Amino acid sequence: MTVSFAFIELYNPRPSWLALSASAQQAYVQAVVGHVEQAVSSGVEILAFGTNAHATPHRSPYAYYCVYRLPNAEAAVEFEQLIQSAGWYDYFDQANLCGPTFEVGEFFQTHVGATGHAPA
Repeated sequence: MTVSFAFIELYNPRPSWLALSASAQQAYVQAVVGHVEQAVSSGVEILAFGTNAHATPHRSPYAYYCVYRLPNAEAAVEFEQLIQSAGWYDYFDQANLCGPTFEVGEFFQTHVGATGHAPA
């Protein structure tokens, strides 16, 4: 069975982003689009980009999210390195979620005997 990986980004702009002019923000966004296109050409699948609705029950404190599917663990590591090399973390406070994906029944079985941390 082939295991794919999900990579989920949750983030808010940092003061360094807010301090940039609109033209500097636009130039950076265009560069990031190029990085994302590079990732897609190497097998990363974009599942969703979005903003966190204020009416979301048990809302996370992050304003933005991105959800990707990656072919394997190595691709996940390479993708995170691409994000870092783009200087993204200089402008955005981000939390990442990354791990293998499961079918429904298999996924909920990972909860049985849970210790409070995801299985390695």
